[in-house]
Amino acid sequence: MNKQKPILAIETSEKICGVCLFFSNEKYFESKINLKNSHSEKIFSSINYVLNTAGIDINEIGEIAVSSGPGSFTGLRIGMSAAKGLALGSNLPITPVPTFEAIALQVKEYFKINAEISIAERVNSDESYFAKVKLCKEKIDFIIPLQVKKIDKLKEIIGKEPIITNISLDEKIINNNLIIPVGAPDPFYIATWSKFYGTDVKTKDYDFLEPNYLKNFLVKR
Repeated sequence: MNKQKPILAIETSEKICGVCLFFSNEKYFESKINLKNSHSEKIFSSINYVLNTAGIDINEIGEIAVSSGPGSFTGLRIGMSAAKGLALGSNLPITPVPTFEAIALQVKEYFKINAEISIAERVNSDESYFAKVKLCKEKIDFIIPLQVKKIDKLKEIIGKEPIITNISLDEKIINNNLIIPVGAPDPFYIATWSKFYGTDVKTKDYDFLEPNYLKNFLVKR
């Protein structure tokens, strides 16, 4: 990435429709709208807002980073479609950002190096997306890989480590764990992940770029 050009980051994996125009840790412009089912309506107005506030045009950014999942099926599709449309029109690369890695990056500064945390995000009333990670100095290592796990089975794989989650966990599931209520990464950390870890996944092959749904989408009749 050209260091002089900012990153446009999009986060729509959960309820919040978030956009960040990232120049550096000290200079960035952000919009976050917490309104259910508003992503398709608000995403482009949010993008226009941060661009206009910064006083730049879409052609002046260096890349587009977008949360790639797991998360809401609809939210991920909206975010990825918006990123593809903007990237295609402006010939920009897209960096797909793993949602759980961005969440881990967001909370990393609050823990010691090599601390272990669990991340559990709700899929539906019965299931969660789950992973256990180690917050290494230069990277984020997955101790237990990303998977779909029944919420009532989480106690079988969660130890005493802190839990990053948007699930209201029954006290019987945990062992006096520190619980940090995070439902999705801030768009700032989508941009930050792209800056530090995104070089090898940056692409202009838009046709082959799809969200990581993790769980198959089923239509109930």
